[in-house]
Amino acid sequence: MRRFVFYNKYFKNEHGLSLFIVLLVLVVISIMGISLMSMATSNIKMNASNRDYQSTYYIAEAGATKVLYDIEKELERLYNENENKDDFLELARYELDGKVIIYNKFEKSFGKKPIATVTVKKNGDNAYLLTSVGKIGNSTRTVETIFVVKWTSKATPTSPIFTNRAVYSDSCIELTGSASIDGNVGLNGNLRSSGNANLRCTKNSPLISVSGGGNKRISGNIYISKDAINKEIMLHNNIVLPNPKPIMTDSINYKELMPAFPLFPNLSRHPIIDCNRNFTLVLNQDYYIPEINIFSNSQLNINVGNSDKEIVVDNLNITNGHINLLGSGKLIIYVTKEITLGAASTINENGDSNQLTVYYKGSRYTTSPKEFTLGGSQKMFGSLFAEDANIRFTAGSVFQGNIYSGGTSFIIDGSANAKSKVIFAPNADFQLLSGASIKGSIIVNSFYGSGGSKITFEQFDGDDFELPLPEVGSNHANSPSTELLSIVKPIKEK
Repeated sequence: MRRFVFYNKYFKNEHGLSLFIVLLVLVVISIMGISLMSMATSNIKMNASNRDYQSTYYIAEAGATKVLYDIEKELERLYNENENKDDFLELARYELDGKVIIYNKFEKSFGKKPIATVTVKKNGDNAYLLTSVGKIGNSTRTVETIFVVKWTSKATPTSPIFTNRAVYSDSCIELTGSASIDGNVGLNGNLRSSGNANLRCTKNSPLISVSGGGNKRISGNIYISKDAINKEIMLHNNIVLPNPKPIMTDSINYKELMPAFPLFPNLSRHPIIDCNRNFTLVLNQDYYIPEINIFSNSQLNINVGNSDKEIVVDNLNITNGHINLLGSGKLIIYVTKEITLGAASTINENGDSNQLTVYYKGSRYTTSPKEFTLGGSQKMFGSLFAEDANIRFTAGSVFQGNIYSGGTSFIIDGSANAKSKVIFAPNADFQLLSGASIKGSIIVNSFYGSGGSKITFEQFDGDDFELPLPEVGSNHANSPSTELLSIVKPIKEK
């Protein structure tokens, strides 16, 4: 019994328990604190590593962009010093192939000095691979792009030579449904090799194919180049043409006659125009305007007075509105980035189409050209020179004026109407669909007509199609009339 009382006394003795609990809590808190500190330190290191990893991409991209800019300037210098294409391209190869540039003009990033190492190597005929390695500390990332060096003739740009053809195709002509051509047609017969199901004109295709119903589907003469290998004319469904026997003639290489796209002028800056109510812009001089935005069905009246004016615009956004021209002078609009039309927007509707010319700069990326689209009762009265944009007119749209286009696709569809003395798109596969109509003449790579579409030849004088190509003057830099460097593959991570 005494032994039990003795043990029980000690078991129930609580002296020192508080100290034990305090020590236990301190140990637990210390362990948790050390763990949290370890996690925080690890996260800081991970965040720093991730920050450097992300930043190195932008360093690599910045290095590539800077070197591309420097290369463009060097090419302009070589261009101005040489009159011969071969000399220019050979000197460009000498300057670029094997070039290594270390660019380090960056601010420090958390105590580390960023560096971009850029190399340029030849990658085919006049093509070059540019590789940029960005480095911050131990983190590196690599981007690359492919560009092509181009030569443009120094001859004064002139309008191409036109003939009395409603359609001049470099390859073939195909008519289906009741599509028709009211006028003469001409063909070079440069049929492409087969193997691509998307190509209508292949080496195994007839030069002209007409199917569907009705006669007089081609009302005029048929002119075929003497050099055409395949001269077959295939008429389906007992179709009869008034002049089925082709006339052999010399070919015309219209692709070589495409005028060089002009250099845009350097002009005084005007504030951005946001037009949400009717507004009149009085042009007392030429201007550079970063953006023109028109919405709320507003009217932007541009008063050019009694003299010709020029404006350079980065983005022309007509979400829902109209541009009207006032005065007796002419207006040239240079668009460097995008043209956007929405709703039933119009440009110079019912105005004199000879009073307006729009130059639409290309994307520089041959794999992703820009687009110029009219649809939804949109209208434009004026001439258009699109450097590389693919063009589409649909849904009751109206275009009145002449067109130069370096694009590869041109579609007029859905009761759209184009009245153009000439559509000059020698690289474009042209489609006239579903009742669309044209009055004028077209020069294209290939022609396809379907449904009740129709093109009617309209006689004109050669001078009618002179677009006002700008001359080198006080507002125009001493540079080639088109870019000497074309991006084939955009800057992307390797």
